[in-house]
Order: sequence, then structure tokens, then C-alpha cells
Amino acid sequence: MNVPIKIMLAGIAILLVGVLFQNEPGLRYGLWIGGFGLVVTIIGLLTPEDRK
Repeated sequence: MNVPIKIMLAGIAILLVGVLFQNEPGLRYGLWIGGFGLVVTIIGLLTPEDRK
């Protein structure tokens, strides 16, 4: 498994954690975590797969 796929999976996992946190009183933290996960996923998509 190459690095961009790992970065994308990590971003999606963080995004899911952010969505789960929205059920808690700390809605703002859920949005921050979800936004961070989304950014990590986008970075994973934009990273060239041939980069070592």
C-alpha cells in the first residue's frame, strides 16, 4: 500500500471521527476534526502516487 492511499484512509477515518463527535455537546470540535480529515483526504488525493 502506497503512502497517498494511507493518507486518504487516515483522512476519511478522521472525518468519520469528526462526524461522530457532532453528536456530542462539543459540536465545534467535531467540525474542526472533520475539516482536518477532509484536508488530509484532499492532500492524499493530490499527492502523486509515484512519489517515494
